[in-house]
Amino acid sequence: MDDQTAGKLDESEAEYKAILEKTPDVPEIYQNLGQIYMAKKDYTAAETAFNKALELNPGSTDVATQLAKLYHETGQADKAMEVMAKAAGGNPADPKAQFNQGIFLLNANKTEEAAAAFEAAIKADPNMAEAYFRLGTTQVGLGKIPDALANLEKYLSLNPTDAQNKATAEGLLKALKK
Repeated sequence: MDDQTAGKLDESEAEYKAILEKTPDVPEIYQNLGQIYMAKKDYTAAETAFNKALELNPGSTDVATQLAKLYHETGQADKAMEVMAKAAGGNPADPKAQFNQGIFLLNANKTEEAAAAFEAAIKADPNMAEAYFRLGTTQVGLGKIPDALANLEKYLSLNPTDAQNKATAEGLLKALKK
């Protein structure tokens, strides 16, 4: 981080703290502070800020994901998984919560559980293209080729915008259909 970026972070931090003096119960302010502290690598302050944001807005998938990322970055994978499991369990109809849990499970090499989380994301939002892509690629690894083909084709049918994943899905489909 260069001095200019650091200065802007310090300035933003001061502005958010000034807002909190007047309105101390705004979860988004704590969330933004947590992001600033993450950028500054002040993980203790970031954890405190994210936890306060979750205290004020316990159902926030975004804050839970940011807290889980903090734990993941600081080598606390179990805590990250715990936060994501709580977020997904507390928000079964939130496709983002289910999807994010799937990503964390996938990163923890819990492939079967990740697939189940991606399926839950699709159940919550049948038009969530990225969930079909992740489920399809996960199923390739699990040897569930017919399911993988169906999910990758569904992903492409939803007109995804991520060019890299689109190319990957097309390449996988081509290879798997041989």
